[in-house]
Amino acid sequence: MTRRTRWIVISGLIGALIGAPLPGMTASATPAIHAATTCHAVSMTVAAEVGVVRTVSVSIPATNWTIRGTLCSPPNARTVQLLQSGATYGSEYWDFGYDSARYSYIRHANEAGFATLNVDRLGIGTSSHPEPGLVTTATEANIAHQLVHKLREGTFGPRYDRVALVGHSYGSVVALAEAGTYRDVDALVLTGLDHEIAPGFVTKFTASLAPADLVEPGRFGGLTPDYLTTRPGTRTRTGFYHTSNADPAVIAHDDATRQTFTATEDATFPTVLPSTLTITAPVNVVVGQYDALFCGPVSQCSSPLSLTALEKSFYPAASSFTFTLIPDAGHSLNLQRNAPTTYASINGWLHRTPMSSPSTSGPFRSSDPTRPPSPTSRIHQRLLDRGQRFPLCLCQAQGAVGQISSILDRQHLISTPWLRES
Repeated sequence: MTRRTRWIVISGLIGALIGAPLPGMTASATPAIHAATTCHAVSMTVAAEVGVVRTVSVSIPATNWTIRGTLCSPPNARTVQLLQSGATYGSEYWDFGYDSARYSYIRHANEAGFATLNVDRLGIGTSSHPEPGLVTTATEANIAHQLVHKLREGTFGPRYDRVALVGHSYGSVVALAEAGTYRDVDALVLTGLDHEIAPGFVTKFTASLAPADLVEPGRFGGLTPDYLTTRPGTRTRTGFYHTSNADPAVIAHDDATRQTFTATEDATFPTVLPSTLTITAPVNVVVGQYDALFCGPVSQCSSPLSLTALEKSFYPAASSFTFTLIPDAGHSLNLQRNAPTTYASINGWLHRTPMSSPSTSGPFRSSDPTRPPSPTSRIHQRLLDRGQRFPLCLCQAQGAVGQISSILDRQHLISTPWLRES
């Protein structure tokens, strides 16, 4: 029996999109807003060598690392979202300290009935800051895998039936690496990331980075020079914002609370991109219409169908694929004035999307949550054996399939789910 794929374009007011099920799917009832959400601090100790892929010659200290975060759970929540922040962002990105009614993703997710675990990744905020050469993308993915395992076990209190991994930017890279390597999550939401890097990634973001201890010695003094952050006052020049739809007070708070990113994370993230080929969970890629870092010159975000066709080709094993374009938004979707649109889109998708049990077999999931992953998957190794590099863009192989930009405006949300039929 041959497999065919079809696409359906849904457009409409945000309330209609969240309230209506997709064709062929049965919508689950959206829980009422929960005022009784409880939050408590959690921590996890990680062995210093776990998940480390040695890309540089460093000595590993005889100590453990600590990952810290906050678990918030509404009454009777059975699904938890594990949140992963982007480069130079920490847990503040998901629970923003300014106008939380609008900008706290956690508040909106909890009100939608989901529990959330918001952590500072290794090398960020309240978590451990080891030698930066040890803070690799594979290490971050392995730590996320251990957190997934503990959420299912009930180590932090509640035991959850379903775990959704939600990332932003570099946090989405960590999320896809975890999901493709271990195949143990029930759903995957990747925001601020696609496979067509725009020129702004180099000219805006990379150009804004400098050693954190020099940029702000009061906060980052004592860190080695390979811990990087953005220069003061450059958050708008990094390509993070669609500034005409951003509050200057939000940008100022973002600048004041910026976090770090290691040079090794930057160097190692391309090595995990083949993980998308082995992801089996439902995938939702969410990008802002004016994302200056990932709206490339070929499959532009003004042409959602073309970009959807390109992105879907990187997730051949996913049980379903959805591409969501958020109007009037830039790269840091949570910090735009229409952030609630993004939140409603993600949480609505999680309510609508069937979540089957993750795969428990195959070479990409370890039965031991502390076992480090292989530096490359088998598929990636085959590409390397053939002298090929994993492409960041299939631009030559994938042509444009349509133009629907005329129906994109500030009141509408475009979502293009791809449904598999066998």
